[in-house]
Amino acid sequence: MAKICVHTLVRNGGDFLKPCLQSVLCYVNRAIVVVDSRSNDNTREILANLKELYSHLEVFEFEVKNPLTDLVRARNAQLKRTNESWI
Repeated sequence: MAKICVHTLVRNGGDFLKPCLQSVLCYVNRAIVVVDSRSNDNTREILANLKELYSHLEVFEFEVKNPLTDLVRARNAQLKRTNESWI
């Protein structure tokens, strides 16, 4: 069976992050979330709580100084960490 990995980039996602991830985490082999370093809400706390429930959730923080280039680099970092058949 093919393995599936879900990716997301998030900044200030406290209002929607938990239901968004919970809607897919039961269907995928792994989830990789990159947190924008400029996030200043409760995103990190929500992800820490979710990591306790879902061992296949990986969270990385990425320093974003220039959104036009750094978000592309963050996305490429996700891709490099992925070895599943489907994203």
